[in-house]
Amino acid sequence: MGMGGTILASHPQLRPFSFPKFRMKFPKIWKSPFDLERKGIEFSMVSAKAGCGTGFAYLLSGVAIDRKTEEGQVMRPYRKRSWRTWISTCLILGAVFLPYLTAPIAAQTTTGGLRGVVMDVTGAVVPGATVVAKNVATGVEHRTTATSEGIYTIPRIPPGKYDVRVEAQGFKAAEVTGVEVGVGKDTVVDFRLEPGAITEVVTVTGGGEVLLERDTAQISATIQSRKIQDLPINVAGGGLDFVVLLLPGVRTGFGNVNANGITLSVNGNRARSNNFTIDGVDNNDLSIGGPNYFVQNPDLVQEYQVITNNFSAEYGRNQGAIVNIVSKSGTNEFHGTVAWYHRDRKLWDSLTNLERRSGQKEPLPNLVNVFDYTIGGPIVKNKVFFFHAGHFIRNPQFADLRTTSLAPTPEGIQMLKSAFPNNPAVQYYADFSAFALPIGNPTIRPDVPASTITIGNLKVPVAAVRRAVPLSNRLDEFNVRGDVHPSDRDRIWGRYFIQDRPGKDFLVDVRG
Repeated sequence: MGMGGTILASHPQLRPFSFPKFRMKFPKIWKSPFDLERKGIEFSMVSAKAGCGTGFAYLLSGVAIDRKTEEGQVMRPYRKRSWRTWISTCLILGAVFLPYLTAPIAAQTTTGGLRGVVMDVTGAVVPGATVVAKNVATGVEHRTTATSEGIYTIPRIPPGKYDVRVEAQGFKAAEVTGVEVGVGKDTVVDFRLEPGAITEVVTVTGGGEVLLERDTAQISATIQSRKIQDLPINVAGGGLDFVVLLLPGVRTGFGNVNANGITLSVNGNRARSNNFTIDGVDNNDLSIGGPNYFVQNPDLVQEYQVITNNFSAEYGRNQGAIVNIVSKSGTNEFHGTVAWYHRDRKLWDSLTNLERRSGQKEPLPNLVNVFDYTIGGPIVKNKVFFFHAGHFIRNPQFADLRTTSLAPTPEGIQMLKSAFPNNPAVQYYADFSAFALPIGNPTIRPDVPASTITIGNLKVPVAAVRRAVPLSNRLDEFNVRGDVHPSDRDRIWGRYFIQDRPGKDFLVDVRG
């Protein structure tokens, strides 16, 4: 194959140079590039290690390829370059290709951890003890061994409840059940082993939420799925962020910001100062702020983590709150939920004062139907799991838009168009005034006095407009998640969200 190329160095002491062009015939099949040397071709490689991440970029050096002739002599088709030239070449090529070869580092965590100290009854440490944490829901086990100081650590495990068991030679086995592991923090569980046979087990029932975290200055709260499901925070698919108002320092925000139910102001910061993630993945609207994807199905959420102050180093971007939603995964048991929320405004709502004043007899139609379902379970027990959720909103309604501002009535529009046929400004005003736009069948408000405006010698009647626009508020949301645990140290998972909301006529205004 033919090879060649040119690299231009910007340094004043470096000269432009070209890789030599030559032709080489390689065997049709080899197992790896390192087989080239065994096939009669010598080569070397220059490696550049990434300064961040774990990726390595291997760059083929211009002086590295030699070809052996049949007589065993080495043919070097180009002259030797100075060491400055080759170092500059490697740096330039590394700067160009390194971003494509390094793996990105996740900024936010979606896992927790366990750690503690294994001691005997006298307080002396027990080195080499075997610690096993078993996920109660999935049956997946995570193993580790205590160090010579008796310290054990099981990092980066999915949140949930765990049964933690410790075994050491010459001691009874100890087990703590129902240990709650939350997102973004380590749960500390210390053990005191009693002398005895390893077949004997001392079991302690754990559980409960840790109210005081002694190992971090970060101020955070984790809201479990049961609270999210039981509290009336997501009425008619209104969004889940209402639950954050339960925390100290959080109040309703204001401004033109996206909201998953409500805008949030944390510790006096603007509503745009919050950082939203789903499973640790960025979920921020980059135009106006707030969440980009609205999670509305409460049965989809496993944990709702909110950090309000003293963020750890992995967080950044915003100085308000960190709102991280962790989605559910499948377990060893098949489980599912089905929910239907129904509300008809004609049956449950009374007339507002404005509606009574206008002579209206009953509320305008507003029918709300919200359907939720989830299903999850094992594909291979203790190894492969799935979870699927759906959320649907059907909300046909009428938007009752009113104003006290006056606009030319239909009669006044015809008068303007007839009196000023050659005036483009008047014609434009007549064509696009409130009563001229037919959407929502605009009518004259009888509860607001009509008037007239004088244009030249022409008196044009004007009145306040009322517009009732039919809206089809529809939303379809699907979520699919899969988790694979090939070993006690490895976990592979993926999640796919899709949300479809057409929003037809959502920008309609009383003016049209």
